[in-house]
Amino acid sequence: MFGFGKSKAEAWTGVVTKKGQGTNIDEDGERTTYWTLDVTRDDTGKKKHYVVGRGNVSADLYNSLKEGDKVSCPAGTNKLQKA
Repeated sequence: MFGFGKSKAEAWTGVVTKKGQGTNIDEDGERTTYWTLDVTRDDTGKKKHYVVGRGNVSADLYNSLKEGDKVSCPAGTNKLQKA
């Protein structure tokens, strides 16, 4: 129907282009730090942005990756793994 979930059906590979960190401040003034990972797909050249711990990238995977490392996403899932 609208193409939702299409990326889950196909396998792809890419390169880690950036590892970063961000912060949010909620309405109570509490600061939350989060880590991000940017990946450029080999097949389409599109950039994908992931927030660590939101189901797609685990903290262990994030810690093991460096910029320039290859990653893959197997068919039928949306979880990254080191290639």
